[in-house]
Amino acid sequence: MKIVRNGVVLFFLIMGFTAYGQDNCNYKSMIAKIDSISKAENIEIGKVKILYVTNQFDHTQTEKKSLTDKSKFHFDGQFLVIENKYFNINKLLYFYVDDGVIEFFFQGY
Repeated sequence: MKIVRNGVVLFFLIMGFTAYGQDNCNYKSMIAKIDSISKAENIEIGKVKILYVTNQFDHTQTEKKSLTDKSKFHFDGQFLVIENKYFNINKLLYFYVDDGVIEFFFQGY
């Protein structure tokens, strides 16, 4: 009986640590990567774009729309802040560096 109880407690501890690690690790590692790139390339300017996927009859089309102009960015917890607008970094699809500007792409609906 004691072995079963210890096994159940161990199982829940392992699941708890795994869930906690997944929650915090994603955005912290992404922010660390973006910070290291921006410091290495001396980039302080960013721009946020959103991707919309539309269907027209028999084909799919992806449209890009800009949500912000080029301006300074910083991070507040798990949020990217540009022009007093907050974007959840967990929803970031991808980013790339182009002419001294980091462009952040998020999914639109």
